Amino acid sequence: MLKSVCNKSDIHIQSLEEERLYSITTNIELNIDSYNKVVDIIKNKELYNLLLKLNSDIMSNIEINDICEDSENIKITFLDLDPDFSSFEENFIHFNNKIIIKDDYNIDLFGMGLYNSSIEYINMSFKYCDNILSINVLFKNTGKLYPYFIEEIKAFMFRKIIYRLKDYIIKTYIS
Repeated sequence: MLKSVCNKSDIHIQSLEEERLYSITTNIELNIDSYNKVVDIIKNKELYNLLLKLNSDIMSNIEINDICEDSENIKITFLDLDPDFSSFEENFIHFNNKIIIKDDYNIDLFGMGLYNSSIEYINMSFKYCDNILSINVLFKNTGKLYPYFIEEIKAFMFRKIIYRLKDYIIKTYIS
């Protein structure tokens, strides 16, 4: 059963500690025109560069290598926030990202971990229904097992990334 880790600023973190699985979810009230502008960012493969721009205090670099039209290898490098933290965890995640457009209202970015990455997979989904955009990030840690509070650091970093994306969407497309 999923356990609530944090619910602040309408962004909810849940975990399934035994599986090392984390879910970060938020909702944004958005009209269809604004939603379509968000979708354009995703379809035009601008999302990861936007995330880097919004999170330059925790991310140092994003490398994107296109494999084919709907798939790419992505390596996100995080800044060393604390010398103690960097000794526990790799400061990057490396994954193969595939864009899956189920229909105009359901888009998934599904990534499988690559090359010594500290994640097994990461899935970012965007679902739009009744003028509500739901954003969910689901990821599973892999590799060396650390105490829960260390493993949850990554979930809180993703929470910060989603918070800033949400704030950007609200300020750009709603205000």
